[in-house]
Amino acid sequence: MSKPNQGSMPAPVLVKVIDSSTEKFESSALSFEKEKVFAFAALSQNSYLQKVAQDNLSSLQIAMYNLAAVGLSLNPVTKFAYLLPRRIGQESRVILEISYQGLIEIAMQSGSIKSCSVTLVHEKDLERFEWVDNFTPPRNPPNPFMKDKGEIVGGYCQVRLADGSFLLYAMNIDDILKRRDCSEMVKRNGPSGPWLDWKEEMIKKTIVKQAAKWWPSNGSTQLAEAQRVLNEDNGEGLPPEERVIKGVVEPESVELPAPLPREAMSEKIVEYVDRAVNRAEQLNAWQTCEDHFVEKYKDLRDRSYALNVLRDRRAASETQIEGAA
Repeated sequence: MSKPNQGSMPAPVLVKVIDSSTEKFESSALSFEKEKVFAFAALSQNSYLQKVAQDNLSSLQIAMYNLAAVGLSLNPVTKFAYLLPRRIGQESRVILEISYQGLIEIAMQSGSIKSCSVTLVHEKDLERFEWVDNFTPPRNPPNPFMKDKGEIVGGYCQVRLADGSFLLYAMNIDDILKRRDCSEMVKRNGPSGPWLDWKEEMIKKTIVKQAAKWWPSNGSTQLAEAQRVLNEDNGEGLPPEERVIKGVVEPESVELPAPLPREAMSEKIVEYVDRAVNRAEQLNAWQTCEDHFVEKYKDLRDRSYALNVLRDRRAASETQIEGAA
């Protein structure tokens, strides 16, 4: 890779491409003039980024369009978003890289969440760490000052919602790496680029991306657009033919047994399903909850019960909404 070319002004054609995105910023919270300066700085400080931009002008234009759409500044002080070169398939592109801090910022700006933290769990943390459930902070959380903690075994995202309640999402390292290895970027290029240079940051971003599916949208489209940019334009998502993670079967593709009555299920499952379904109704996250139950319950009897409760509640909720309308 070429060394950064400090202080070299972007080529006139790149200036023209950036200026062509002005209109997209008219409905954005960002100032085009300020973001133009940050974009110029990113290009002028990295000759390889400039080369990729000149060879693929449309990718630079799309990155600027995406910047306006998600509303995250390129200001390097915030560490929310960056213009970076990336090889995706056979093509080198300029992409708008969105950090996990940027995803959190969008959710906080919309009022979806009040705060968010992402914690990685290592092997030695498990000696004391006790996971409770998706609605309660864990007991004996990892000590950030402990040294020689062993390999990363997973992590969790903890958010406080507008009503003051907690919502947590945990992933083990196998699920994290499974999603990494199924992404277009890694399938074609291997664990290179950000997964090689900033592994912990990418692990955190993977957790936040999955957790964000459960966050209320509050009518904002920016979080969904940021997810689309990461998955589709940046090649981090699953290709269309592999949307189902290996080992997870879509509910339609297996024949489930008839659901058992509530009193025949264990108290633990009944309580968990009720809490998850209540949260799905509050957040209008029906499909996310269904995907979660499919992944969580390998026993088809447990899965059948959970999905039946979820679908009954969803049907009742949608009927109520239609009646109110």
